[in-house]
Amino acid sequence: MTDPDNALQVACIAPVAHIGLSSYGDYDFCLAHIAAAESDYASYFKRQREKGRFVILDNGAYEIGNALSDNELMSIIEYIRPSEVVAPDVMFDSIATSTRLEMFFKNHAALIHSMGIRIMVVPQGRGISEWTEHVKRVSEDFFFDTLGVPKWVSGIERRDDALLRLSPRTLHKFEHIHLLGMTNIDELRGFRVTVRSIDSKQPVKAVMLKESFFNANLPPITTFFDDDLGTDGQVDKTDYYNIAVAICKDFVATSKHLYGLQDVDILDGQK
Repeated sequence: MTDPDNALQVACIAPVAHIGLSSYGDYDFCLAHIAAAESDYASYFKRQREKGRFVILDNGAYEIGNALSDNELMSIIEYIRPSEVVAPDVMFDSIATSTRLEMFFKNHAALIHSMGIRIMVVPQGRGISEWTEHVKRVSEDFFFDTLGVPKWVSGIERRDDALLRLSPRTLHKFEHIHLLGMTNIDELRGFRVTVRSIDSKQPVKAVMLKESFFNANLPPITTFFDDDLGTDGQVDKTDYYNIAVAICKDFVATSKHLYGLQDVDILDGQK
């Protein structure tokens, strides 16, 4: 990642057909279930790593309801050699997540770390209280590099509020903090805990829906489509892609701007 300790790093999750949009983020975020099914998709992220790009490999739990099996995940890890992998978790279930983590760390963590790959752990729970308890437990039970904060937490309260429920001793254990997904970009405004990175499908969704969802420096997306209609009333594919590129770039810049609106005191969860 570019300067991960001083600025929020933002990934634009791109669809298979337009995977090149991923390169307009600060780093790449690879969805494991797609990598397992689409060889071209997996090859793209392998090439990105070979170029020196930071690549996070997700485990598929959020997208398909279950993380890939350990063997499936390890096969993709060995092929792509990502910079970081999200260890298996089970949505809303702290006990099942700990069970998956125990097996994953017992059988694979040493090899993954020997390959120079970081491990992200995503605590789970049925609410904020159970989630914070699980954060504490996993921080004591496993050696990992990055705390992943699931998207569902932001549906209950801002994720910086949730993180600030942790004791400073627990929070300072984590070398890095990553926000998985985004419900609303305004969540980043004045974020009160230092986080390394966030990933999102929102910019690509905005282009697909032809509507803006954040206060950006670009005109409303519908303006682009009105201006770029061809003689047949359709948007040229090249123009459509250029619109998507512009939105991804502006999404990254806007995320960083909102995150940078910090108060004087910041609780640094990375050091």
